[in-house]
Amino acid sequence: MTPLPRSFVDITFASSGSNALLVVRRLQNLSHITFISGEHDLYFDWRTQDEFESRIRVVHEALVGTGATYRVHTQVEHSPWTNPSPWPPPEAERPEENPAFVKRKGPAVERIH
Repeated sequence: MTPLPRSFVDITFASSGSNALLVVRRLQNLSHITFISGEHDLYFDWRTQDEFESRIRVVHEALVGTGATYRVHTQVEHSPWTNPSPWPPPEAERPEENPAFVKRKGPAVERIH
């Protein structure tokens, strides 16, 4: 089975444009678009030219008026070391495995590393 083409999108925010967090929230609501952490900001898979055009159109429309720009990079072969990690990452099942977990020790607060 041949892998689907995967298009990666890199977003560049402008300080004179919309707040980056608002832009990110707008993009997070798009279907078939996945935020990732790493070299790229988000990606989408597609099978046909129509699917590609539809997905890139919604990304473009979400960014109109925000001052943000984007770059698209598509690859068909997925290298094993470029498997995307969803963003934001899922929280750990047990709080002590979550890097943001704070363990109370007396009156002071100590971060666990």
